[in-house]
Amino acid sequence: MAIIWGRQTLTTPQGLALRPGIIKETLYKNFETAKMITGYFRLSISGDELKIEIQLRHGRNVSAELEHAVKEILAKNLAIKTNIVFYPYREFPYGMELDYERKFEYI
Repeated sequence: MAIIWGRQTLTTPQGLALRPGIIKETLYKNFETAKMITGYFRLSISGDELKIEIQLRHGRNVSAELEHAVKEILAKNLAIKTNIVFYPYREFPYGMELDYERKFEYI
């Protein structure tokens, strides 16, 4: 017997239901952008906008090009205003320890 739980869904004030998988697929559409991030991010609602906090890969720094590329990708694929925050690898405040028993909590 196996039990499989899906990831949570975040509902925006505009009524848009977002799954973390949609955000992850969107972030990985651009290969150059995907090379800069770990794939860990946190979604939350801040006022009327979606807040996405993204962990950068070890040794990578935030650049204007990366910020622009991510904002452009998300704007093309999401019908909601977003606030994007990048964290250097060691400064990401969520789940830095590897846990083989639980999935990363994206919401």
